[in-house]
Amino acid sequence: MMPLLELQQVAHSYSSKTTFSELSFKLMKGQIACLLGPSGCGKTTALRCIAGFEEISSGAILINNQLVSRAGFNQPAEQRQIGMIFQDYALFPHLNVARNISFGLFKFGAAQRQQRVDELLEIVGLSGYAKAYPHQLSGGQQQRVALARALAPRPALLLLDEPFSNLDVELRERLCIEIRTILKRQNSTAILVTHDQHEAFAMADEIGVMHQGSMQQWDSADQLYHQPSNRFVANFIGEGGFIDGQVINEHQIEIELGLVRNQRGHPRGSSIELLLRPDDIVQSERSNLRAKVVGKAFRGADCLYTLELPSGQRVLSRIPSHYPHAIDDYIGIELEIKPDVEHVITFQKSGISS
Repeated sequence: MMPLLELQQVAHSYSSKTTFSELSFKLMKGQIACLLGPSGCGKTTALRCIAGFEEISSGAILINNQLVSRAGFNQPAEQRQIGMIFQDYALFPHLNVARNISFGLFKFGAAQRQQRVDELLEIVGLSGYAKAYPHQLSGGQQQRVALARALAPRPALLLLDEPFSNLDVELRERLCIEIRTILKRQNSTAILVTHDQHEAFAMADEIGVMHQGSMQQWDSADQLYHQPSNRFVANFIGEGGFIDGQVINEHQIEIELGLVRNQRGHPRGSSIELLLRPDDIVQSERSNLRAKVVGKAFRGADCLYTLELPSGQRVLSRIPSHYPHAIDDYIGIELEIKPDVEHVITFQKSGISS
């Protein structure tokens, strides 16, 4: 099947400074993808290159198998069949909801425009708001209007640039799920840019983790969490921390909390780092290993504790909140990972992924 969007070894630079390089991925019709990474990693510039707002310095961008960007050639944004939702929504304050949505439908007749507006108001759950103005709407409603306006011309590809950053956490999480549902029902193809992994997990089928101008891993959320390709991805995705270990034989690695499986075949005697997630460590008063509570974050049903081991190394553990512990308390803990568990994420001390 032909990809709707394809980036082939794309690079971008300002003068002599490279923003990102060798960026390659494919997006199929109906897929939702996300470029995820910290500020300054190049993800927003990559989105602008796809939109046609920025020229690339090498490589190629294709939409529906048609070349739209290469060095020295940049098809204008308005010819790319792309819809875009900006961080600030960019709604026209002097136009009501209906006219905002119909803004890009100037090639259609009045009856067609009205039909499309009514259809989209129904899709985004804003029937009855056609005559309202942006200042009369909540942030979530404004976001829905922005989505409807972007979808109105039936773009081949929808680009979303940090679209939820101005919303509170609860509304952001709800809208992520709702907008994903809308896009899937419309069989829309979309790319989201964000630094928030929770948004990425809620919205995207495929996620590209970027760091310092390069793609670290392009994968599903599940694979990024359980099978990170390198230490940066392991540290950036999810919660957790690294603990030192020593390979004692071809089958086992010893860490301060016990033994885990040497499934990557590290050579005997080598030093490694093991990624421990909060659910890898559980409270156990039967355990002889006592850890000091040095941090606590209430999460409702559970608390996320930062625990200091006798060596001074620190780990995270999620413990039900009806078993409360105070800072400086000592609690018994044990490793939930059993010695024969397959999914053990380890890295050589040199930083090379295992």
